[in-house]
Amino acid sequence: MHSLRIIIVDDSDACAQTLVRHLQENGHEVVFERVDEAAAMASLLQGKTWDLLLSGHNMPHFNSLAALKVLQQSGVDLPFIIVSGAIKTEEVVAALQAGAHDFIPMSDLSRLVPAMDRELRQAELRRENREVQETIARSEAHFRSLIESSPDIIAILDVQGFIKYISPSLYDILGFSPPEVLERNFIDFVHPEEQKEVLNIFRQKTENPGEPIHFQNRIRHKSGAWRHVKAVVTLRLKAHEPPELVVSASDVTELLESEQHAKELKLMLDQAQEAVVVQDLEGRIIYFNKGAELISGWKASEVLGRNLAADLRLDPGELEKGKKELQARGEWHGELTLQRKDGNKIIVDVHWTLVRDTQGQPKSILTVSSDITEKKKLENQYLRAQRMESIGALASGIAHDLNNVLSPMMMCLPLLREKVSDPTLQNLTATLEASIQRGAGMLKQLLGFGRGFEGNHVALELPHLLREIVRIVQETFPKNIQVGLQYAKDLWSITGDPTQLHQVLLNLCINARDAMPDGGHLSIQAENIQLDELYAAMNPDAQASRYALIKVIDSGQGIPPEILGKIFDPFFTTKEPGKGTGLGLSTAQGIVKRHSGFIRVESRVNEGAEFQIYLPAICEAISAGAPLSAEAPCCGRGETVLVIDDEPSMQIVTRRALETHGYRVLSASDGTEALSQFVAHSRKVNLVLSDIVMPVLDGPATVRALRHMEPKLKVVWMSGHQALERYPGESATELFLRKPFSVQELLQILDQALKAPSLGKN
Repeated sequence: MHSLRIIIVDDSDACAQTLVRHLQENGHEVVFERVDEAAAMASLLQGKTWDLLLSGHNMPHFNSLAALKVLQQSGVDLPFIIVSGAIKTEEVVAALQAGAHDFIPMSDLSRLVPAMDRELRQAELRRENREVQETIARSEAHFRSLIESSPDIIAILDVQGFIKYISPSLYDILGFSPPEVLERNFIDFVHPEEQKEVLNIFRQKTENPGEPIHFQNRIRHKSGAWRHVKAVVTLRLKAHEPPELVVSASDVTELLESEQHAKELKLMLDQAQEAVVVQDLEGRIIYFNKGAELISGWKASEVLGRNLAADLRLDPGELEKGKKELQARGEWHGELTLQRKDGNKIIVDVHWTLVRDTQGQPKSILTVSSDITEKKKLENQYLRAQRMESIGALASGIAHDLNNVLSPMMMCLPLLREKVSDPTLQNLTATLEASIQRGAGMLKQLLGFGRGFEGNHVALELPHLLREIVRIVQETFPKNIQVGLQYAKDLWSITGDPTQLHQVLLNLCINARDAMPDGGHLSIQAENIQLDELYAAMNPDAQASRYALIKVIDSGQGIPPEILGKIFDPFFTTKEPGKGTGLGLSTAQGIVKRHSGFIRVESRVNEGAEFQIYLPAICEAISAGAPLSAEAPCCGRGETVLVIDDEPSMQIVTRRALETHGYRVLSASDGTEALSQFVAHSRKVNLVLSDIVMPVLDGPATVRALRHMEPKLKVVWMSGHQALERYPGESATELFLRKPFSVQELLQILDQALKAPSLGKN
């Protein structure tokens, strides 16, 4: 057994003796030198041959990391093991990462001998490997300079296929170092499916030297992946030496993958909805995918090598602008209008990118485009809808103020009639009241368009509505238009808002009139119809049910088929500027849909048009709710009513009307004043009549505060704000009165509220 030659790096003789003693106790003869400085250690490494280096960690002027660095700088391959009793975990990790082979705590020297034996074996293997490499290097010196500069794998095999030499490029291509494959059979690295073919090639070449044989196969990479190589094999014959096979193989994996990727990329681009086009710098088309064919209507075979700008009718100004930005920034994004091959114009979103070669010079232009015609249409419709919403909001505010103006006027009329006995003046007041009611109806119709307000749906007998429309048409339309009315005697009733349905029919009649500038025939017809499941399945707006069908038929110019699908679009009109808003049919369709119905249209050019309005029928008359009777108004019996309204005229007229009919009245112009009045009169208020929308403290907030003082307080809400779809009532003791209203309506709803049971909060 030869003695172990060990360098011990430590500042303590005791520690060094402990290590030596432990090794000796485990059967090792030890020759050692102890050092605790870098210079002394470097000197020992250069002077003798050593087997092992054991290093402590902390020394006054030295530590294990510094010792490791000295060893590495010396170039001597020695196992380096740290043996220390005081070292932090992160320092151990740092040392191992730097190249130390192991760490043994002084408290656990039982691990020292196994670790030392293992590292000594590893060092021996490394030395043997170096010797093998040196042998190979010497034997191949005569051709290494040429072969090692080649990017291809050069291998020399014996006739059985065992590898005798392989060039360093093996590592770059297959991940193996040459020593890892020497003396192994070449066939072990060939794909199993191709091994038989390669063996036949080797056998053929051994038997028939002749011309080199070229072949392609897959070779296993060290990672387990398969690389594609193109190879050529020749037979080398030398005097007095066995024949050898010389194989030269080049890696073509990337080339094959590039070809495959190009095929896959073309397939993916052809699946894309966008148009992908590549042009040279003169605008000639190099590539044209399927998406481009779909969007433009041109086939790739028709446009390759051509400049298509003229055929697409692209705006020269926009093109020039795009080209300048492309040259300046390398890309351009914008919108262009182009003409398809079939003549139709579309809007496309275009993105140009300037493609450069490896030297940075412009090479081609990549264009990615998508058809945004429908998107632009939807954006315009959305903007129009926003404008409509703004109009609705404006109309709602105006209606609130106008209703507050109309309400005192409407309430004043009954009071005036009581004071006037002259029949002529009585007639004037009746005319004035009718005008006010008509103004209120007009406001309601305006808001029905702007806000989609549902209105009051009541049971309707269609003959009366149709006769009214025919009367208006006959009185106002030119005499060269003949008007006819025809309806079934047993025509089913419907539920709906008569004002809105009146608007629908009148809009259709006006459109019919405009379609007959030289006169014609206008017919309004109505009938009962039962729609079955089949019809409902083919028409999403319909249900299998009973409908009243109203037809408006004219003999006018008709509607061209290309615009028939657009006539219900908001703001679409064929009339001259200033003669139509494009809202008539869209409003009519909206009203019919809110009545759970639908509209169909049939038309041919120069043969007139027929609009069919389907409205759900009812089996029997449906009560319109609890309409206010026309009987004599109810009178109060001294009850106290707190009237809250921010309009002074409304306060005055309401007070006069209620006091005239037996009520005591307290008035307040806002919620704060209402609370003061309520407290000042010891809460002896029988009912609150409050506007909803008021400054400072609105109606709902005021009532909540009053109910803290009197939970069973009865409330009647009033408002001229048509945008309020319901009043903020919380119980049966709260009713709603929409402005403008008459004195009779006011008195009856107050009587109804006072007679209702008190269901306030306990």
